[in-house]
Amino acid sequence: YDGFEFQRFGVENGLSDPVVFGFYEDYKGRIWFRTFSGRLSYLDNGQIITYRYNHLLLPITAQSIITAISVDSADQVTISTARYNGSLVTISGEGAVTVKRFDEAVFYEQRGNDALFGYDINPRTKFIFNGKEFTQEIFNKRPNEYITSLTWKDKTLLAYGSVLLEFDGTAVREVYRSPASIVSLCKDKQDNIWVGSQRNGVVRFPQGDFNSPVSEDFLKSYSVTGIFEDREKGLWFSTIEK
Repeated sequence: YDGFEFQRFGVENGLSDPVVFGFYEDYKGRIWFRTFSGRLSYLDNGQIITYRYNHLLLPITAQSIITAISVDSADQVTISTARYNGSLVTISGEGAVTVKRFDEAVFYEQRGNDALFGYDINPRTKFIFNGKEFTQEIFNKRPNEYITSLTWKDKTLLAYGSVLLEFDGTAVREVYRSPASIVSLCKDKQDNIWVGSQRNGVVRFPQGDFNSPVSEDFLKSYSVTGIFEDREKGLWFSTIEK
């Protein structure tokens, strides 16, 4: 979308899967797509290109979901996964594969400006944040939960299931518990934090004040998967249902 028109891309244009969970822009301005099938593709100069090492990814991502992507200046691709294989998977430009597993844990790792996060099935109480391990009794015990993150000021927010956590570099604390699974975290230009939940609309926290939630009734019962503020300060909401 260029402000006037939408351009549609599908599998007929080279997209690796019709179900796209998210996007990532790398240092070259390429837009990467993480998909339901566990394969990657990217948009470069108006063309969608299939990632050449998808065949190396598929044995790892077959029963997992790719939650985030990071590409460094050497074109080394790292993905994070959730569900049955909570891992960081790195593939070099030459196709060498490195896998770092996080057994029975929820994890978050910062790579420059990129955030990688995921969880192993049945994560129990272990939380690993940039190599530091914490014990949290608040994690949901069900597999197949949503997980997402947001950097806000000098802190990191991580949502796993219905729980929203805040990490300030030294400690982790719960700041909000949603009545439904959290599916999106966003911030606007006024530093308000928006939390979208599954079939439960959105909650806004003015200036990041988690003691003063504001429920927006116009999206009640919808699963809000994303929030974007345009150049004219208009807010766009994406939902699963419509």
